[in-house]
Amino acid sequence: MGKWLKVIAIIAVSSAALLCLAGWLCLETRVLMYHSVKPNANPKDKLAVSTHAFRQQMELLDAYHYSVIPLEALAMMLREKRPIPPRAIAITFDDTNEDTYLYAYPVLKAYDFTATVFVVTEYVGRPNKLTWEQIRRMQKSGLVSAGSHTISHSVLKGIKSDRVLKREIADSKIIIEKMLGSPVNLFSYPFGECNARLKNMVKDAGYDAAVASRPWSSCARDRYALGRFGIFEGRRMVFEVWLSMRELYIGALEFFKTLKSKLKLKARAREVFYADRLTFHAG
Repeated sequence: MGKWLKVIAIIAVSSAALLCLAGWLCLETRVLMYHSVKPNANPKDKLAVSTHAFRQQMELLDAYHYSVIPLEALAMMLREKRPIPPRAIAITFDDTNEDTYLYAYPVLKAYDFTATVFVVTEYVGRPNKLTWEQIRRMQKSGLVSAGSHTISHSVLKGIKSDRVLKREIADSKIIIEKMLGSPVNLFSYPFGECNARLKNMVKDAGYDAAVASRPWSSCARDRYALGRFGIFEGRRMVFEVWLSMRELYIGALEFFKTLKSKLKLKARAREVFYADRLTFHAG
C-alpha cells in the first residue's frame, strides 16, 4: 500500500509541476496570435474572432497600459539579452486573410498598435486573401510588418527533402522581399510545429526570429520558437482571465524586485556601518 501511495504522490507532484510550468509559460508569453477577424465570428471557429471582441481586446491592452511593440523589437531584445519591459507585447496574424486588412487593421490604427502579418505567398491574391497592394498599404503606415508563413502552408515537419524545405523557408523570404521591397526577418511555422532541424534552417535562411503556436509547446525566450497565445471567439473570456493573471504575475515580479532591492540596500548599509566602526576603532 505504501508503495502505491508513493507512486500516487510522485504523479501528483509531477502533474502539479507541469501545470505550474505551463502556467508560467502562458504568463511569460508575449506574443498574441490571431488568424481571422470578422464581423460575425462563429464561437466554434478556432481561427476567428469577431471585430467587436478584437476591439475590446485592444481596448483592454490600452487600459492596462501595455506597450504593443513590433515583433522585431522583441526579437532584438532577446538576441541582445536585454531586459524586456513587463507589459511589452507583440501582435501577429497568420494565414494572409483579407479580413486582417478590412477589420483588424482599422482597429490597430485607432490604438496606434503595431502587428506582424505572416504571409503565405501562394495565398496572396486568392479570394478572401490579402493582395500585395493591401499588404503594402499596411506596411507603409509603419504599423504593420510582413513575415513569412512559407510558400504553400505545408506541414514542414512532414517534409524530408531539404530542397523542398529550403523553398518553403528561404525562397518565401526572397519572394516577399521582392514584392514588398523591404527585408523580411520573421518566420511563422505552419500549424505551429517545429523542431531543431527546422529552427536551424530558419536561422540559416537569415531570419531573426520565428514563432510557433502554443506557449507550452515552445519557449517564451527561444527566439526561433517563440510561443504565442492564440485568440479566437470561443476564448474571449480566457483572454480576459489571462490578462488579469498576467497583471497579478507582473505585480508579484515587481514586488519581489522591490523587496530584493531593499534587502540589498540594507545589506549595503550594514556593510558601511561596520566598515565605519572598524575605521573608528582603528583610528
